[in-house]
Amino acid sequence: MFVDKPDARRRTVLLEDRKTAGTRHEWFVRLANKRVNAAIKALQLVGDLGNRTNYGYDDKEAAKIVWALQAERDQVKAKLTASCGKEKGGFSL
Repeated sequence: MFVDKPDARRRTVLLEDRKTAGTRHEWFVRLANKRVNAAIKALQLVGDLGNRTNYGYDDKEAAKIVWALQAERDQVKAKLTASCGKEKGGFSL
C-alpha cells in the first residue's frame, strides 16, 4: 500500500531547488530571506493579539508569550553571531 508523504516530496523538491540554487551562500540568502520575512509576519500577527479591544487576556498570559518569544530569540541570536540592522518593509540580505 502506497502512503503519500508530503514531507518526503517537499524534501525532494527542496533538494532539487538547492542543486539549481548555486553556491551554499546563495542558498543561505534565499532561505534567510524567506524565513526571516515569514517570522516577521508571524511576530506581527502575535503583536495583533495585544489589541485589548478585540482580545481578552491578563498580564500573566501576555508575559508568558513575551517570555517564550524572547527565549527563542535568544537561541537564534546564539546560533547567528552576526547582527543585522532593522529595515523597514521586510528583511533582505
